[in-house]
Amino acid sequence: MPHLSASSQQLAAQSVIWAENSLLTEWFTYGREQLPYEACGALFGRRAADGWLLTGWRGINNAAVNPEEQFTLDPLQWVPLVMKQSVCMPGDEQLLGVFHTHPAAAPIPSAADLQTTWHALPCHAIISFCSPGKPLAAFYRYTRASGDISLQFEPYTLKLL
Repeated sequence: MPHLSASSQQLAAQSVIWAENSLLTEWFTYGREQLPYEACGALFGRRAADGWLLTGWRGINNAAVNPEEQFTLDPLQWVPLVMKQSVCMPGDEQLLGVFHTHPAAAPIPSAADLQTTWHALPCHAIISFCSPGKPLAAFYRYTRASGDISLQFEPYTLKLL
C-alpha cells in the first residue's frame, strides 16, 4: 500500500481537498444507490499547493460479511488498482485514498475505521446518508503522535471548484 510520509508542518500546509461539484454529485449518487449497504471505493487526485485536487473516484464492491455495518474493499478489485498505482510517475493522477458511506451515521471515523490500514494514504472520506436527500461528505487524514500507538484524525477543508 502506498505510504505518505510528511512532517507535521507539511501536513498543515496541505489541509484542503478541492473538488468539482459534479464529481461529488456522481459520488453521492453511487453511495445512495448502494443503500442500505455501505458503499466503498477509491479516490484519485493530484497534489495542489494547499492540499489535494480530487480528480476521480471508483466504486469497489463491498466484500464485508455484514455490509450494512462495515466495509471491506473487494481484494479482486482493490489489489490490481493498488498495483497499477505503484507504477505511476510523479505528477500523474494517484491513489489519494479510500471512501465509504455511513448509511445512518455521521461522517465521522468510527473505532473500526481507526483500526484500518487506510492511515497510510493521504485521505479517507466518509459520506453520511443520515439525511438521504442531503448527503454529507467529510475528508480526513490520520495522524499518530510520536510514540503513540493510537490514531487521531484531522479533517480536511472541502472547497468546491
